[in-house]
Amino acid sequence: MSYVIWDRDEALLSGWEYKGNNNLALELAKKGFESIIKHYTYVGAPEVQFSFELTPFALEAFRGVGIDLGGGAGVISSAIARAPLVEKIYCVEFCENCVKLCQPMVKERILELNCEKVVSVLGDFNRLNIEDESLDFVVAWDSMHHSNDVLKTLSEAWRVLKPDCFFVLADRAHNNATPETEIERMLNFQYSEQFLIENCFPRDVAITRRQNGEHEYRYNEWESFFTHTGFRIVERCLLKTRNDRNVTSKNDAGVPEVFVDFQLGGYLQQKLIYVLQKQSQNPSFCDGTKL
Repeated sequence: MSYVIWDRDEALLSGWEYKGNNNLALELAKKGFESIIKHYTYVGAPEVQFSFELTPFALEAFRGVGIDLGGGAGVISSAIARAPLVEKIYCVEFCENCVKLCQPMVKERILELNCEKVVSVLGDFNRLNIEDESLDFVVAWDSMHHSNDVLKTLSEAWRVLKPDCFFVLADRAHNNATPETEIERMLNFQYSEQFLIENCFPRDVAITRRQNGEHEYRYNEWESFFTHTGFRIVERCLLKTRNDRNVTSKNDAGVPEVFVDFQLGGYLQQKLIYVLQKQSQNPSFCDGTKL
């Protein structure tokens, strides 16, 4: 299958995050669709669809032409493209082997004859080759915390969205009371040899989570980012895989919690979903300031 090429920040190609993801995508593509779901995306199309059904405004957002920022293997884009009202979705992914090897396999399995509804793009979510105010929706699943400049990424999303349209963002967050020392501890955590092997890194190197492109944000930090870039929060929901830890712990931001009986993957098996609406003005464009 063909794919589109947009500009990328070439400085990131030498980082551990890119090298690891590219190697992992290559190995998983050799093993097939099920391995891609299990070891790269962690969720399949049915789980993605069900997750969005728990946030009704998200389903309302998915219509017309949209874009998936950091679309990985294409599972999220393909799940959304199943909706009859979705005409097309650009699946923008930085990792070349994801785009070339994994996305064709995933799109064919999930969409069958409707593969053309997902346009694979080898690109950078900070450099979208899309005209201003030309898209009906934006989505990002577990990718925004990997942005090196989250305000820039959100501003790009704001730029390409039509007025009053929606950005559906699923990611992770920490309690507002989480101390900075704990944030630093998580970022400086060094991967085990077993993790390096399983994720296709060299087994004899020292790599921290920070070096692998991770960022850790609290609920109030996310919401400050949204306000600063001209988005209004329409809906928010914390999805949690039902387990002993998730059942007994509650977030301190007042976000409604919903339990699911499948693995969400990632940090604590949780996904924080925000439905954001584009406001008429992007403050970060207007005043040039940063948080």
